[in-house]
Parts: sequence; C-alpha cells; structure tokens
Amino acid sequence: MPMCTVTTNLPREKIADDFATSMSALLAKILDKPEQRVTIIVHTGILVSCAGSLDPAMIVQLGSIDRFGENRNNQKYADDIFKFVTEKTGIPFSRIRVVFTDIPGYMVAGLPSDQ
Repeated sequence: MPMCTVTTNLPREKIADDFATSMSALLAKILDKPEQRVTIIVHTGILVSCAGSLDPAMIVQLGSIDRFGENRNNQKYADDIFKFVTEKTGIPFSRIRVVFTDIPGYMVAGLPSDQ
C-alpha cells in the first residue's frame, strides 16, 4: 500500500493535471504493487527552502509495506522518481529530495474490518 506525499513550492498551475495519476502509475510499476493500492497527495505552493534557496524544489516522501531498507533498491527507486519529477516539472535533480519509509504491515489499514 504505497503512500506518497509530494511537497513543492511550485504553484498548482505549474503542476500538470496528470502529475498525481502519472506518479501513481510509476510507483506501482517500480515498486511492483497494484496501482489500486497507491495513494498520492500533492501539496503545492508550500514554502520550501532547499540548499538555502527558495528556487523550485520538491520533497517526495514515500512509504510502503516491506519495500525499503538497507541493501534494497532505494537508489534505483530514487533515480526513477528524480527522472519523473524533472521531466514533469523541470525541477533539477539537485533540488529534489526523496525520503523512504518502510512501514510495518500492521501499521496500515485500507478498509474497515467489516468490509
């Protein structure tokens, strides 16, 4: 159940309408998870300082069950995310940060237990 929160100082109008759905498809593919389990939240127009500058930047916080950790594919995932973000927004790699969180399965609920 990948959950991704994107925070950027770009205004909403600078983010393509298909950004969230395209990122959802990308994450499902690279994480080998069903896309119907992927959630994307995009926060735009947020005050973000990166490397001491207010130039366009983006923070991608990505959590998933049993996917990230030492000796895993974190760098490969990051490379794919950097490429996607740069292609979609023009933000250079040097102003993108990706934070991975490995979530224990018991810490995530998708539906009420009676569903």
